[in-house]
Amino acid sequence: RVDSLLACAALLPLGAALDDANNSEALLARDPECAFYQGRNGFDIQPFYFSPTGGALSPGKEGVLPTCDSAVGAYFFEDTACLEGPCCNLNEHSASMASLSKILMVGGSVLLILVVFVAGGGLPMLAQTCDNKTGWSLFVIGTLYQIMLGVVLPLLQQRELPVEARNAMSAAGAFLTPISEGFSFIEDSVTVQISQAVGAGDLDFAQLVLALGTVGGFGLGIFGAITMTILACIKPVLTALVAPGHEIIAGCGLTHGPGDIADMVQVYWLTCVWGWPLSFANNAMSGYLLGLRLVGTLGLAMIVSGVFALLVWVVFEPKTVSLAGWSGFSSSLAFVIICAVCISVQLRRSGRQAAFSKEGRSRFWASGKEVLKDDLQALIIDLALQMGITIGTYTAGSLGIAVFYQLTALQSSMPMYGAAQSTMLNYCLKLSGGALIGAKDYIRFRVVCVVCLLIAMVYAALALATVIPFRFSMAFYWGGSACSFASSSACLPVYANVFGDSKENGVPLQTSMVLMAFASGGQSIFSVAKAGLYCCNDYSFMAVMAVVVVVVVFIPLILVAKFIVKEAASVFFAMYFPYVLLALIFTLRLAWNCHRMLCGRPGPWDRAATPAAQDVAGEHKAEGAAEEVADDKFDYDDSDEDSDSKDGSESESDECCTPTPMPVSTGLKSLRPPVRSLLSIPELAAASMAAPTSSLVLPSTGVFRYRSAGLRM
Repeated sequence: RVDSLLACAALLPLGAALDDANNSEALLARDPECAFYQGRNGFDIQPFYFSPTGGALSPGKEGVLPTCDSAVGAYFFEDTACLEGPCCNLNEHSASMASLSKILMVGGSVLLILVVFVAGGGLPMLAQTCDNKTGWSLFVIGTLYQIMLGVVLPLLQQRELPVEARNAMSAAGAFLTPISEGFSFIEDSVTVQISQAVGAGDLDFAQLVLALGTVGGFGLGIFGAITMTILACIKPVLTALVAPGHEIIAGCGLTHGPGDIADMVQVYWLTCVWGWPLSFANNAMSGYLLGLRLVGTLGLAMIVSGVFALLVWVVFEPKTVSLAGWSGFSSSLAFVIICAVCISVQLRRSGRQAAFSKEGRSRFWASGKEVLKDDLQALIIDLALQMGITIGTYTAGSLGIAVFYQLTALQSSMPMYGAAQSTMLNYCLKLSGGALIGAKDYIRFRVVCVVCLLIAMVYAALALATVIPFRFSMAFYWGGSACSFASSSACLPVYANVFGDSKENGVPLQTSMVLMAFASGGQSIFSVAKAGLYCCNDYSFMAVMAVVVVVVVFIPLILVAKFIVKEAASVFFAMYFPYVLLALIFTLRLAWNCHRMLCGRPGPWDRAATPAAQDVAGEHKAEGAAEEVADDKFDYDDSDEDSDSKDGSESESDECCTPTPMPVSTGLKSLRPPVRSLLSIPELAAASMAAPTSSLVLPSTGVFRYRSAGLRM
């Protein structure tokens, strides 16, 4: 009934919808033992229409009529052309409802950002502090385009690839993604370290971090690509990796053998792994550009690489798993070319070789040890969680093709409902938080963290509000390619296991969509809280908690899902509940860190950026440099250093600590100060830098704006 009311609100052709409902009710009255899907609720219309000749079919009576299979408890449609290609399409009602859900989610997210920005006085502040409007415009457009691409491309692939091809692609991704995503820590780590160096006035260290991240990332990518290529050449190994638990259904021509699945995905596998050297190097260069606010270059790279990815998929035919691999490879190649050229020009025009002198190399190795330690801990965080995703994916594959396809549909829909929108929040927090920590401006850091977390929580609530009322239509929309399995009685069990039947056994996709909303919201909060702890250099705590949650929580849940429940919903819950739990833990830890900062307690944030940055800060202080702003704000109690661990462990004196009160200009009187804090980072960074000779020369003309010293946005 909720769907029917929303259909009217969406100005749908109500007459056609009622005709479909009446036809469906007549069929259900004739065949009470059958249903189109699980959950008849008085508006049980036929979700898919089948064409006898293939291709798209407008809703109407000229389509193939349903036949009841009482043994399965669902309808199937004979005499279709599903073996030759697409043969079914979503009905108008479900398509409109799914589109309305997406519009409400995306529109609500954009409106929320605009309200916070305008209410916080962002427009006048932007005009005052941002003199590189072209660069920031490119960055905003590029970020929004990448968010859109992260939603649209999985949707196109989910709807246009056959079920087995999509499952094979997901299985390959389950093995490869933990490796590629595991190294995404390079971008986060480089961004935060360079931002902290900017805030602390140690811009020489930016070149050192760039060199370490780029060379190390490219080398690790080459090693990984060679290893994965060897695995791809061993067909039994590749078959086991991309077709876990694959089943051939007798009499169903839509299923293929495991060897055919391996052949289908081999090119995709190779294009993915040989994109790793580019992707890993891209992570370091992206972090460098973000940390030094060279946002015009990064925005241009994001736009061009995104256009390549979308064009390759849209223009070329046929739509295969291999084409999806080439789409990703072309995007990485375009990105690395643009970034490498622009960074080379920037370094050449700066005319500074301090990072590559003998003294610079010694600093590189001395500081690199600490950087690598942090990076290794960041790698443990991502790998622990990604291993949970991988194990869950292979568990779903072992439970059958229908369970596996439900899981791919749920994962494809997640970016639309909060996971992609949180990208902008991560950028804001990494850009501003690192600089604020480096400058020891802990008050504004806390304010920025609070606002970013509040926005992420609103995203989570918005996901629930836009998924639960539309869950039936969303299930048919995101799982639409499974409709081809309703083309024969032999294939019908797969369709019934995805969408359910009249017997109401198992958990259908439309019910699992509710879990997707909770998981997507949890991921949004988790990613923002993690970015805040990155800024605090709290890598040890995150690594320990990630491993503990995976061992204590994930492993028991996945064992229950595998051997007891055996449903896609239980597997999905086991995969993503750790994110929800860690979102809560990381948020509480971030609040505790902010409390200790304002109390003047020692912690990992005291490292400023790197050991090298601390050395530079110490030299400046010894020479009488103006580094007393933060010291005047906070009176560190040296007597507590012995009782407090360096990573910010609890001490008894913290219980009665009164945090430094927030001044009126940055108080919690309203949500306006956070916007000003975000937009005034360039002034903060420029004020905290040392002499111009210690500064990198940054772009100042056109997209690349160069100047002799300081930072410009």
